[in-house]
Parts: sequence; C-alpha cells; structure tokens
Amino acid sequence: MYVRDALIDNPVTTTADETFESLLSRIVDAHDPTAAVLDADGRLVGLVGIHDVLRRVVPHYLDLDQKLMEVMHEGYVLERLMRLRDLAVGDFMATTI
Repeated sequence: MYVRDALIDNPVTTTADETFESLLSRIVDAHDPTAAVLDADGRLVGLVGIHDVLRRVVPHYLDLDQKLMEVMHEGYVLERLMRLRDLAVGDFMATTI
C-alpha cells in the first residue's frame, strides 16, 4: 500500500486564521473529522480535528474522575461553542514539524 492509496480525494483545508465557528461548520458539513491547516503558499503547517474541538468544549478537569453529566448543565455545549466561535484555528491546531 502506498500513501496515495490512503489520501482523501477532497480534504477539508483551512488556514490558521479561520475561526473555530467557520471550521466547525465546514467539518460537520463535509463529514470529515480532520482538516489540513495550510499556509499562504499551500504548505501543510498543521492539522485540526474534531478531537481538538472537543478538547475545547469538554472541561479539562474531567480527568479527575468526574462524570461529564455532573459538570454540565442544559445548554452547556452551546454556551461553550458560543464562547469559542471567534477563536482562530491557529490557537488549537496540532502543528507539523
């Protein structure tokens, strides 16, 4: 198997300055959990995926054996998404070497 055999035909791409809200809607619409972050020259500078989004939505302190439902309230996810909507992709993407 070659790398080209594993490539996606039309991957979701973004830039570091695209907003969280814009990228999230594009990932959801594309049914693709990951986007390639490209610089102005089209070179890969990072990756951002639904797991990066979830890290921003779900509280980091849940590692303390708390159940998600114990810390969330009705409307919690929407509230978190609204707070994060203007965050730039560059602030939460995984960078490449």
